Amino acid sequence: MSIKGIIKGIAFMAAASVVIGLLPFSYSVNAAVEGITLSGSCHLQDVGDCEGTWDASTGTLTLGTRGQSRRLEAVTINMENTTGVDGSLEYRTHIENTGWQDYVSAGTMAGTAGQGLRIEGIEIRLTGDLAAVYSVEYQAHIQDYGDSQGFVSDGLMAGTEGQSRRVEELQIRIVPKNAGTSMSVKYHTHIQNIGWETDWKTDGAPSGTTGQCKRVEAIEIFLTGGQYEGSILYHSHVQNVGWEGDWASDGEMSGSLGKSQRLEAIEIKLEGDVANYYDVYYRVHVQNIGWMGWAKNGEMAGTSRESLKVESIQIVLVGKDSGAPGDICGITSVRSEACEINNGPEVLAAPPEPWPYPDVTAFAQGFSSKTNYLILVDRAACMVYIYQGSQGNWSPVKYFPCSVGKKSTPTITGSFQISGKGLYFDPRTGGRCWYYSIFKGNYYFHSVIYDKNPQPVNVTDGTMGEWVSHGCVRLNLEDAKYIYDEMPYGTKVYVYN
Repeated sequence: MSIKGIIKGIAFMAAASVVIGLLPFSYSVNAAVEGITLSGSCHLQDVGDCEGTWDASTGTLTLGTRGQSRRLEAVTINMENTTGVDGSLEYRTHIENTGWQDYVSAGTMAGTAGQGLRIEGIEIRLTGDLAAVYSVEYQAHIQDYGDSQGFVSDGLMAGTEGQSRRVEELQIRIVPKNAGTSMSVKYHTHIQNIGWETDWKTDGAPSGTTGQCKRVEAIEIFLTGGQYEGSILYHSHVQNVGWEGDWASDGEMSGSLGKSQRLEAIEIKLEGDVANYYDVYYRVHVQNIGWMGWAKNGEMAGTSRESLKVESIQIVLVGKDSGAPGDICGITSVRSEACEINNGPEVLAAPPEPWPYPDVTAFAQGFSSKTNYLILVDRAACMVYIYQGSQGNWSPVKYFPCSVGKKSTPTITGSFQISGKGLYFDPRTGGRCWYYSIFKGNYYFHSVIYDKNPQPVNVTDGTMGEWVSHGCVRLNLEDAKYIYDEMPYGTKVYVYN
């Protein structure tokens, strides 16, 4: 009996339980679902509008190309649903220099056309009663990564965010709910002097390095397989910061980029229905120690107050209450303990809210700006302060450290405004500076200095909090990008001592 035949003529909730109950255990995702057909088109770099390819035998829609280094700039996904179950699909894209757009319904374009902007990520989900019976699975073919991220499902991000990598191809398919393969976990790390690993690791494969004395600086983790609903959450203990206050989840980044800060420990846990059926185990390779013991379900793995870097990590899902996984990939722990905490002085976290410099806030109130933003640069303290509002009513938004001009080439003082921007420039002294915003002549906000890799991966001079530049205001990458992305032209910049 077909799914369509079961559903027609009976109430939805009853139908859903019947459909799920009758799905064969051996269901293969490489088969089309009866009653659902996908079609669509994409806007492709240097080509323009292209129709997608539908493979009826596997139920897979393909948009874009691979092996041609062409970015997807827009996608439109159509769904014909004759199952008798109400619902459709919706999706949104993460666009270069723009970020996440709003969700659009099936048949509507997501992305841009004629602007030369790449799609960097996409999220797709089913709507209505259809979401209770089926899952939508999708895979992005990503610049430098290829297919190594694998398929994700039901609203998780396929692609990347904040890595400036294009999506080149999408594959999309609909499968019955809870009929996919068992759950698994995928992850990759950002490594000192290497950058993001170009393949996602899975099922306990080590991510990072050993024997190279390189720190892990950030990590992204997500679940695969549609067996159970739920999420994976994680946060890191970061050099000079301590434990992150917010937990990342489902592919978000934990850690830092462009700050040369090591991960020292991590906690990972499951949330939702998946936590009733699986435990998540993880262990880390620590500088001067080696592989430590397994932690599970939110326990700490790594060290604290010892200034030791995490160099590699393994993560694996096991059946609930099945116990630690033992040796995986031929790796044996040299310690039975998962973590080690020194009883010495604790590293202080970043200054808490409320705004820690009320004298600066009071000072800001006397300034006007052509926009609703104001930037103050304290040259002596090597700090940048961002305010939003208007004269006499400025509220603090962000503050972060910087490096300014050395004594022989000091940063200019006075009142200026944002007058130009660019993705990067190569200074005469070598290297590459990213996300520059001009506030006076040759005086810029820009990132610390990277090598000339096409992406900001390897820092060659990350000096922060000192007088070292040729007059520009150097920032950590994410702070330079924040000014580049968020500060409108005309925003007042006041540099003082």
